[in-house]
Amino acid sequence: MALARTLKRLRERGVTVVIVSHKPNIFRAADKMAILKAGALERFGPTEAVLKSLNIMLPARLKRRS
Repeated sequence: MALARTLKRLRERGVTVVIVSHKPNIFRAADKMAILKAGALERFGPTEAVLKSLNIMLPARLKRRS
């Protein structure tokens, strides 16, 4: 996926990127995740920790590969 490759290259260069998405396949590209509810920050932290706190686990095929 071209977007994932581009995000990986940017991350390697130390560039901060903000992504707004509801697609789980984009989640793995994120170092951190923010959950907003009614415009207010509900949760923020490492992607896997935020998803776990919401009782959502990414399928193995979507987990970040180092």
